[in-house]
This record gives sequence, C-alpha cells and structure tokens, in this order.
Amino acid sequence: MNPGKHIAKIVSYGISLGKDGKSDSVFVNFQNEAKEEITWFGSLSTAAAEYTLKTLIQNLGLMIGPDEVGSALERIAVDGIDSGLLNTEKSLELVVEPDTYNGKTRNKIKYINEVGAVRGFEKLAAEKAKGRFSSLNLAGTVADLNSKLPTPPKKGDDIPF
Repeated sequence: MNPGKHIAKIVSYGISLGKDGKSDSVFVNFQNEAKEEITWFGSLSTAAAEYTLKTLIQNLGLMIGPDEVGSALERIAVDGIDSGLLNTEKSLELVVEPDTYNGKTRNKIKYINEVGAVRGFEKLAAEKAKGRFSSLNLAGTVADLNSKLPTPPKKGDDIPF
C-alpha cells in the first residue's frame, strides 16, 4: 500500500518467530478495497508487548481476560484466522507511512484506528458537553466573525455561479 490513509479489513493473522529465534511477533495482514495488502507486526518483547496487546484488544477486537493471554496467543499461533479471535468484519483505518531501517525504506503501518476516529482525542460525551461551553462567553467572538462575513443570501435571492 502506498503512504496515506486506507480503509482495510483483516484477512489473516498469526504469530511469527523473529529472525533471532526469540522475539515473537503477532502479524496481521490487512487488505483494502483495491485488494492491496500490508502487514502489521506487533512485537511480544517485554518492551513492546503492552502496546501490542493494547492494539489487539482496542482496535482489532481481541476479547480476552487477563488470565487468557497465553492461551489466546497460542491459539493465534496455531490456528491463525481460524481461531476467530480477531474481528475480520470490522473496517479499520490504516495510516501507512514510509519507514527506513538499515538503509531500506518500505511502507509500514504507523497507526490502526477506528474508522472516523481522531487519533489521540476522546470524543466528549453528551452528558459532559451539556452546559460546558456557556461559561466561555464566545458570543462576542461569534458576533465579530459574523460582522466580517458577507451576508448570506435569503430565500428567493438569485445565487450567481
């Protein structure tokens, strides 16, 4: 996949053994609507396992309890997509960017997001939004902005093209 944002779904997944024979990684293959594929790797090293599990649970649909991590990863390793542990029906937004490692550049998944989500921000819930903005006293700002904008056409006015 070229750099940019792509809507894609999971088409396969499993566990890969690192080149050093020790560092296992979860791999997830995605396919976009143009049938282009790209693979995300989530390391299971001590330093990166928390991030990998967070991505698997929050974005890829892995539903497990704390005591089920080992057996779930074993099922993913043995059965891959047949384990049914990741949500293959969910469309996700992949942010693909070039990545250079050891002098070689390749396109890599930088972020996996919910479709329509804004990364790094939490949507304000309705109950928290109620009355929250009335104290900001923005009426003067809006009046000032409106005075600088052209008057919008009224119903029945001719609109030039």
